[in-house]
Amino acid sequence: MQDELNSIEENAVLDKTISLKINNKIFLAFERKTPLSISEAVQYTVDEDYQEKRLYLDFMTHELGKEVLIKRYEFFLQNMEDLAGKTLSIYLDINLYRVLFLTITEGELNQEVDYSTIIYRFDRFQIPSEKNDPVIEVEKGATVFERGFVISGRVTPGNNRFISSCDFCGKFFMFQMFHVGFSDVDYYYCDRCTNYLAVSIYDQKYNRLLDKLSAKRISPFSQPYEFSDYDIQLNLENYQLIEDHFVSCTCGGHFRYLANCLCPYCKSPYVDFFNDIFRKADQYYVVDMVVPKCESFYGEKYWNVYKEDD
Repeated sequence: MQDELNSIEENAVLDKTISLKINNKIFLAFERKTPLSISEAVQYTVDEDYQEKRLYLDFMTHELGKEVLIKRYEFFLQNMEDLAGKTLSIYLDINLYRVLFLTITEGELNQEVDYSTIIYRFDRFQIPSEKNDPVIEVEKGATVFERGFVISGRVTPGNNRFISSCDFCGKFFMFQMFHVGFSDVDYYYCDRCTNYLAVSIYDQKYNRLLDKLSAKRISPFSQPYEFSDYDIQLNLENYQLIEDHFVSCTCGGHFRYLANCLCPYCKSPYVDFFNDIFRKADQYYVVDMVVPKCESFYGEKYWNVYKEDD
């Protein structure tokens, strides 16, 4: 295996010409046999008369006179401002395995980037190749870790915005993420929309309900072999008890511990927990939709005042 990896590192080149088109005009290109890895930073200014709120970034391959679209991205600002006349800095990286990473910031390349600068990050994708290199795929319903938006052991800065597309309908949306451990909350997505409820771990009523669990609690990094089937069932029943005390979502849905993070358009799972309590417990970032905007429930308003503690 190591010999295979060393061979890839020594011989890694693009086997096709790759170009980036912005609104159907070629903006950047990498010729066939360009050595990998590639890191490029370029500046782009939107035309003053541009009337749309989205830019379309198309990655194409070119071979024997044929042009093939391999990936389309849509870029838009978090407040959906007009893009006309905006200057953007585009950062493009392609690693040894032909995985492409795209990042965009607003402003000129030499402009200082700090925590007040919004950094727009996109789904990674692997450029197709005729070689037998390892294929890096992202399954439908992948978590933000599996999608490469979060690296375990590193904190994702709060100024990051993530532009992604639904695995089912293909529409693009934008979200930010909050580390629930640092925020001292547990989160419950709505089972019908993108809204979520974040309950403080210091909430007295929440703790009274948590204390009704007569088994070890399943938490991040817990392993299934550490729990009997009976203890897993007790954990699930405890969360169901807690859910019964929440208000209903404004859409009419219910906040559930194992509810998936949904696409804001077609409502298919974007992050699918597959009813796996361990998979959910390991996802300690909550997805907060920015475009289109979701509603979050914090504070006392998440309790159903007509429901007494059991």
